[in-house]
Amino acid sequence: MNTIIRYACGIWIIAAPFEGLLAQEKNSHSQYSLSATKQFLAQLESLKTKNQWAQIVSLGEKAYEECIAQGDSGQAFLIADQLISTYFRLGEFQRARFYGDKLVQLAEKVDTPIFAVNAIYKLSSVLRGMANEAPLLEQKELFKESRKLMQKALQMLNEKCFKEQALAARVYFNTGAVEADDPLGDLEVAEDFLTRAQRLFLSFGETDYHQRTSIRLGKVFLLQGKVPQARSIINGLKTETLEKRTEMHLLYLDAQVLWEEGKLKDSLSVALKGSAIAYLLGARADAVRFETFIAAFPENINN
Repeated sequence: MNTIIRYACGIWIIAAPFEGLLAQEKNSHSQYSLSATKQFLAQLESLKTKNQWAQIVSLGEKAYEECIAQGDSGQAFLIADQLISTYFRLGEFQRARFYGDKLVQLAEKVDTPIFAVNAIYKLSSVLRGMANEAPLLEQKELFKESRKLMQKALQMLNEKCFKEQALAARVYFNTGAVEADDPLGDLEVAEDFLTRAQRLFLSFGETDYHQRTSIRLGKVFLLQGKVPQARSIINGLKTETLEKRTEMHLLYLDAQVLWEEGKLKDSLSVALKGSAIAYLLGARADAVRFETFIAAFPENINN
């Protein structure tokens, strides 16, 4: 019950993946007699700092099973949420979907609107990730399902969580991302929702999320043929301090824009740098994306 009450009363816990609440639970983990859960909470922040994502999912899955066995749906929800985010980061979308489905089920048990909206948009983001790797027919269905979930999340947000602006920013971000990633998506809708998310993240001082949203917006500009606007975003972010994962995403956008600008050698150089970061972070989906992009360059580019 304590987990649910703290969750429902504090907007700070919306920070994905519930970093504020997990940090608080870590600081008070002595109250738990569950050994796997205590170990997970005690080591989580250190493992994230060291990019030990495989260790996080190993410990997290044990903690999740322990909480389920003990009937602690609130704590299981928070751990499943972390597992989704970590598997998504690693590009392991099938495992992320497994926990996404579990998250939706746990949200129904907990019966708190914020839990439900969070679970729905997280599952939508996983389906979007799967769609980006799927064959055309399956891709269409995955994007359709992802969009349907985001529409549901938006409706619930507006009806039951309209004061939760931090949650709204994440829902807006992912709504824009679905439209931007789907080849049949509406780029104007994507631009609108990403712009809304960008403003909210800026107002909260969430620098990394603001930067990531800006990169997403830059990609939308590129898809719209607005190359100068995309270049402006890239040049602005180059002056800022970026997390490694965010830097990797910026490098991918920069490589694409350089290609459009006809600067193929520079584009290849930037793509190779981004690819190295993807492998360093263990970001499988991003590494594959860079490989595909690099393979498109002519063999004689350096001649």
